[in-house]
Amino acid sequence: MSKNSRTSQDDLRPDATQGNVDGGLTELFQNDRAVAHPVAGSLICEGDESGNSDLEIQQGTDVLCTDGKKIGEVVDVIGNHLVVEQGFFVPSDIYVPRDAISGHDDAGLYLNLTKRQVESQDWSEEPDEDASG
Repeated sequence: MSKNSRTSQDDLRPDATQGNVDGGLTELFQNDRAVAHPVAGSLICEGDESGNSDLEIQQGTDVLCTDGKKIGEVVDVIGNHLVVEQGFFVPSDIYVPRDAISGHDDAGLYLNLTKRQVESQDWSEEPDEDASG
């Protein structure tokens, strides 16, 4: 086969001379990462070392247990509760009270319970608006 002849497999490969070798995927991923998640809400928590007691929580923030297991992601804040979406194929929400949060960092929010303890809680019902925790 000569160097100038092309096969049908060559037609499937991007042509480097066309400039956009990956079909725009790199740009798509870069733009996706550049978009910040919207704020789900704020919770008033016990102050940290800086004295800040107002915790701003982003949608999509991971919620982790003391055993290091992820229980879901924050989708909203209602009153003194986090709305945490669990599951991927059949998602469901649980309503985690503010006093179950033990801390936070760049990796997510941490609860003061293990995953097994969280699963034994009855947090499936949306709390009353007047409920305080």
